[in-house]
Amino acid sequence: MKKIKLLDVTLRDGGYTNNWQWGKEDIGTVLGALKQSKVDIIELGFLRDAAQNEEKSVVFNSIDSANKLLAKHGITYAAMMIEHGKVNLENVPSYADTSGQVKLLRVTIHKENIAAGVEFSQKLIDKGYDVSFQPTAVSSYSIAEYVDLIQQVQKMRNLYAFYIVDTFGAMYRSDVLLKFNIANDMLEDEVVIGWHSHNNLQLSYSLTTTLITEPTNVSNRTFMIDASIFGIGRGAGNLNIEIIIGALNAMEDRYHVTPLLSVINIMKKYDFGYDVPFYITAKLGLHPTYGLFIKDNYPDMEMPIMYKIMKAIPESEKIEYDQELIEKLSKDWLGKA
Repeated sequence: MKKIKLLDVTLRDGGYTNNWQWGKEDIGTVLGALKQSKVDIIELGFLRDAAQNEEKSVVFNSIDSANKLLAKHGITYAAMMIEHGKVNLENVPSYADTSGQVKLLRVTIHKENIAAGVEFSQKLIDKGYDVSFQPTAVSSYSIAEYVDLIQQVQKMRNLYAFYIVDTFGAMYRSDVLLKFNIANDMLEDEVVIGWHSHNNLQLSYSLTTTLITEPTNVSNRTFMIDASIFGIGRGAGNLNIEIIIGALNAMEDRYHVTPLLSVINIMKKYDFGYDVPFYITAKLGLHPTYGLFIKDNYPDMEMPIMYKIMKAIPESEKIEYDQELIEKLSKDWLGKA
């Protein structure tokens, strides 16, 4: 690799465990630890038209308010995530009209909205931002669909990054390498390729080190890795940043892990990590929230029943979470038990 960058998603992806209500003190403590660790990029949270309490939350409705918080902690380059369809483009100022801390906008797009997502992302680029194009649930794409996706991505000018996002934590080594190599072959060298994993199958670390060491013909490519403190994240969680730092520092001593270890107790307040419901959602290619629903509402459900319920989810409902469906299936199956 030309260069490896490490992007921390603790506050944003970890926010699924607490509805992004970290509290003012913990937000500041985590930002301070991340700055001291020398991680390359910090993702602060979500940019949405509808904000939460901005003193306690990391969901913002303006880049200006996010910039003020980042400036307070001396952070000069940061990322925020935008879910396509949840932000009015008119509410995003030109980068030149901001104080500059939020520079990287990471745009998540569902499969059915790729063309609209490309157009939306290009407009953000034209406003002066670095933009990362992040199609969700890449494991659900056939090879033909994936090639078509990248052909659409190729239409964008000055794209900063393209991400392989394993939303369901369902990818194995062969699939990850294949999709990385396709993206590497098709995208211009200047485009960063990113990797966002979930740990449903306990493979985040293994797959990440595979991507660091095994792809060929990548001498001019920058590779970006998403990770979080203690692996905090939705459901089974993410790649542990303190662990991957060990592997990266063995190659080049760049990051400081001690500040991150000092805030792990904050992460331990919240419920996340490997559990059987998340293994089942990954195995069946389901949105992880199906597993969360059963875990939260039926903690004593027998595993074979749990598997049968989730296996009954039709193909058309796998990628987008449908709470009414999982409620009905659960009640129907429990009535039979």
